[in-house]
Amino acid sequence: MKMNKISFLICILLVFIVVFNLKAQETPIRTIIINNAYITSLLARPVITRDQFVQQSTNSIIQARGEVLSIDRKGKFNRQFRLKVRDSVAIRHGLDIIYYIYLNRDDSFEMLSPGMTYEFSGQVLFTTPLNSARTSFGYSILLSEGAILIGE
Repeated sequence: MKMNKISFLICILLVFIVVFNLKAQETPIRTIIINNAYITSLLARPVITRDQFVQQSTNSIIQARGEVLSIDRKGKFNRQFRLKVRDSVAIRHGLDIIYYIYLNRDDSFEMLSPGMTYEFSGQVLFTTPLNSARTSFGYSILLSEGAILIGE
């Protein structure tokens, strides 16, 4: 009889552990908009902490826009194409952010060309500093949505 009570208590304890562990893993994905406020906040940080600030966007959804630099068939992450875009907001602040956007859309590959303005959102896979001064960063992104902006 005593053994059944102990087994019952252990089972209840295990159920609570599993339930609380699942709750802890359900963190919502946040959306980061790359705008003047984001860039100003990044530039206000000491150079040594900029990597940490930028890396906080990993696994988040970002929304940004920029000028298409190139599009090619050097895809990764089960995507056929890679789009290289320079952020238009960051460049005005003296910061260089390059987005490497991975996509599977044949129509985008055919319609996009260097010099176009492209607005997009997607999941950040990882970030990389592109210089030691930490004034240039690369973001690798899986495209969720994208649009060519006319007249920008």
